[in-house]
Amino acid sequence: MNLGDLAKKVNGVVEGDSSVDITGVGSIETAGQGYITFAKGKKFISKLKHCRASAVLVSSKEEISMNQVISSNPELAFARLLEYFHPRSRPKPEIHSSVVLGINVTLGKRVTLAPLVCVGNNVRIGDDVVVCSGTVIGDNCELGKSTVIHSNVTIYSNSIIGSQVTLHAGVVIGSDGFGYAIDEKGMHVKINQIGNV
Repeated sequence: MNLGDLAKKVNGVVEGDSSVDITGVGSIETAGQGYITFAKGKKFISKLKHCRASAVLVSSKEEISMNQVISSNPELAFARLLEYFHPRSRPKPEIHSSVVLGINVTLGKRVTLAPLVCVGNNVRIGDDVVVCSGTVIGDNCELGKSTVIHSNVTIYSNSIIGSQVTLHAGVVIGSDGFGYAIDEKGMHVKINQIGNV
């Protein structure tokens, strides 16, 4: 993709040669020929004199000898370019044979349930959800569409996870809070947590 087309993709304006081919993104230190980088603040702008990238995303025109894409939010523009050049992979939708499904489970379209996932009763899982290995989903839970649950996550009963949420490995949702009362004998009495997340 040439720099002019790339600038349009991020609502930026080219200062320099818009015909330069851009094949990737990288940091100021690692970006080479054909790459675009991003610089925010004087500290990083000063590092550009040693940068070999073909272009840089900046918030305003800089006095540097490098092609520039001027954007009101270069950090956001860089994030979008990262997604463009390195899109996230998604596993093939399937329900692995080792998955345990409770009673009255509703699965949306294109759902992926990886090995050793355990789903409780009365659970609703939306379209395009990915649940990775070893995850446990308690009874009466809801997972919104396009949510990604990484490995070994525990979602306690009655929890509601919205759409386009990512839970990383080992996360616990809906566990008890830390609540105790002291009785007349000075003993700690657990305060049951009856709400939901």
